[in-house]
Amino acid sequence: MKSRLISGWVNNLPIGVKAFGGGAVLLISLLSIGALAIAAFGTVTFRLENFATSAIAKQTTQEELIDVVSAAHLDLFRYIAWASNGVNDLRLDKLRIQIAQEGEAAKVLAADLAKRDDLTSAESQAALMFAESWKKYVDAARETVDVGSVDPAMGTMLLGGSDDDFQRAATQLRRLTAAAHLQTRRIVDELLTHAARNGRAIEIGGVVALFACLGILFIFVRSIVIPVRSVTHAMRKISFGNLEFRPSSADSCRRDEIGQMVSAIVTFCGRMRDAKAVIERNEQELLSQNQRFDAALANMSQGLCMFDGDKRLIVSNARFAEIYGIDPEVMKPGTHFHDIELRRIDTGGYVGIDTEEYLGEHRDSTGERGSHVKVQQLKDGRSLAIYHRPMPGGGWLTTHDDITNIRRIEAQIAHMAHHDGLTDLPNRTLFAQTLDAAFEARSEHQQVAVFCLDIDRFKSVNDTLGHPTGDLLLKIASARLTDCVRATGTAARLSGDEFAIIVPAVRKREEMEALAERIVDAMAQPFDIEGHQICVSASVGIALSKSASGTAEELVRNADTALYRAKAEGRSVFRFFKSGMDAGLQRRRQLEMDLRLAIREGQMELHFQPIIDLASDRVVAFEALLRWTHPLHGPIPPSEFIPIAEDVGYIEPMGEWVIRQACLAAALWPDEIHVAINLSPLQFGKHDLVATVTGALADAGIAPSRIELEVTESVLLHDSDANLKTLQDLRDLGARIVMDDFGTGYASLSYLRSFPFDKIKIDRCFVKDVATNAESGAIVKAVIDLAASLGMTTTAEGVECPEQLDYLRSQGCSEAQGFLYSAARPAEELPALLARLTMETMRRRVGADREVSSIPASVTDRRWRADGA
Repeated sequence: MKSRLISGWVNNLPIGVKAFGGGAVLLISLLSIGALAIAAFGTVTFRLENFATSAIAKQTTQEELIDVVSAAHLDLFRYIAWASNGVNDLRLDKLRIQIAQEGEAAKVLAADLAKRDDLTSAESQAALMFAESWKKYVDAARETVDVGSVDPAMGTMLLGGSDDDFQRAATQLRRLTAAAHLQTRRIVDELLTHAARNGRAIEIGGVVALFACLGILFIFVRSIVIPVRSVTHAMRKISFGNLEFRPSSADSCRRDEIGQMVSAIVTFCGRMRDAKAVIERNEQELLSQNQRFDAALANMSQGLCMFDGDKRLIVSNARFAEIYGIDPEVMKPGTHFHDIELRRIDTGGYVGIDTEEYLGEHRDSTGERGSHVKVQQLKDGRSLAIYHRPMPGGGWLTTHDDITNIRRIEAQIAHMAHHDGLTDLPNRTLFAQTLDAAFEARSEHQQVAVFCLDIDRFKSVNDTLGHPTGDLLLKIASARLTDCVRATGTAARLSGDEFAIIVPAVRKREEMEALAERIVDAMAQPFDIEGHQICVSASVGIALSKSASGTAEELVRNADTALYRAKAEGRSVFRFFKSGMDAGLQRRRQLEMDLRLAIREGQMELHFQPIIDLASDRVVAFEALLRWTHPLHGPIPPSEFIPIAEDVGYIEPMGEWVIRQACLAAALWPDEIHVAINLSPLQFGKHDLVATVTGALADAGIAPSRIELEVTESVLLHDSDANLKTLQDLRDLGARIVMDDFGTGYASLSYLRSFPFDKIKIDRCFVKDVATNAESGAIVKAVIDLAASLGMTTTAEGVECPEQLDYLRSQGCSEAQGFLYSAARPAEELPALLARLTMETMRRRVGADREVSSIPASVTDRRWRADGA
């Protein structure tokens, strides 16, 4: 009962009084603890200062004395040892001076220690006894040093007496040090005892202060925090619409600020419940009246405005303001019609109208005009359908429908049906319609021209850079094409990289030639696309209509035929259609053009295939084989480009290049390895073949005997006398002459008799089935026997398996080459290839069960100049 009275009394106190009282109690508690701590700290400080100035200082002096005494005694021993070992006098003199200085320093420290007034009687007696003992030691040490400097042996004997004096002095010093340590320990124990006593006092004070704080905290929590939290929770619920606030009886009876707040909340909740009931009734009534109307306005796709008889706005929806870009604040009910119209004009609502004239026209007649509809074009390109309906009793209603997308889609559909989606050029449909119209409109003295063109090497652009880059190239090409045509005609994209042009009124052929030249030149300019500089070209085919006959389809076919002829004769050209044109052989024509640049741009290179002597299994030669890596098409087979080079006259410079490069390569090989070079029959048409070979040998610095010149049987078919003379001159030079592909052409014994060849090469078509086909085996055996009878060696081409090699060995074939040993390799790979073949030969010779770990010196000593040996 008594606690309740006290609690009620506390609750009725103002919050300020409670806060002040609690703060005062806390402050007194903290001040008490602080005073107690300050007193304890002062006592400890005083004792520590006394300890520092007395005990610690005394111990420091004693430690310095110990260090000096020990150093002096150690130096005495060092002096006698040095004197006994014959150390020079200069060092002994320095050490003697140092011993004397250390002895005097110990005397000074002992005197200072004895003078201290904080020594106990025991310490004073020990200090005096040490001083006396040390004096004796110093005298003995001086005598020992003097004697030891003259007679080290005698000094060593005196050292024992000095050590006894030192031990007596050290004993007194230890007594002195022990007394000092005992005093220090006593002072420390007193400090610890006093600190423990002060700590307990502070702990008791802290506990008392803690309980005081907890009591005050309990009063505050119970009297202020909990009621405030309850009121705050109630106000939060009220803010969310919960007006059912029921305070506790204790809170209702309080007379402090919290009680006043609770009373105000109760009153507020009552009034809010009443107001809420009224608002809910009104909202329900308004909702039932406007629900259908609001739904209709909100869901309309058209903008709506309703004006009264005074031309003031009654209602509008948001769609209206959105259509015209008007601030919704302008569309408030009561706004005059002309203010809204003026704002529509200011925002760019109308195209090509005078503001004052427009407003004057609508000032008096707007509400009186009957129902009507009009399409209004806005400045931003949109189209609106405006429906106007008058209302009974005055005023009117308008709806505004944005039909821009509808019209745009209709126009887009119409455009897409007749234009290419990528380049926006007319497509095949519009091209056909335009061409038909041009045919119908042509006059007697005019012709219709059709250009068909495509982009050369466009496929490689797609393959290497991707279709997005190809699409960009087509767009730029379309723009260039359109710029070339201008008003002359119509350009269209038919498909892929295929374009067409219609020129409807042609009077002169020269005009079309000029247009074609402009197109070819424009397409030949580099295309800069996403960091790539792409160089392509265009081939153009042109067809002109006949004045009185022919159809549009026929004209397009003729232009397409001319296009294929242009591509076959060399791309980046144009050709007019002529009767009998052939559109084939596109690749051959392209290769003819590309061969011009192949050697100059480094596309040609020599690969070398080893030729193995079957008796020794050693590499005796490498055959130089020409390889062409086309920048667009990759590797081109020699069987494809060599005939073209012969047809167009490129074989002579190409063959000269091969001879020179092969000789330069052979100059880097061991001297015993030959190089085999193929000669085309057309190279014999020039009278300087011998000079070419001679010059190549001189430039490379190799002997003529190291080259083998391979010719086919066709060399002897045409102008055989001149060719035989050239062969004889080459042989007289020292080169070896080889009959290549023997037995596949026109070979006969007469050819072998007409010129003494050094070697016959057996074609791969016979070697292929030599181990399985008796007929092929018989032919190979006959050739080997024939060559042997004529004193010629034989080389079998195309050896790919051990069975073929075994048969050739059994029949006495001299040499072999083929994939069994190696394919043709670049020059830089030949050292490694030669090492591998040598290692394999050695393994076969020593037996499969023995391991060959390295190449013998006999092989590595073979000079390979490419390595700088």
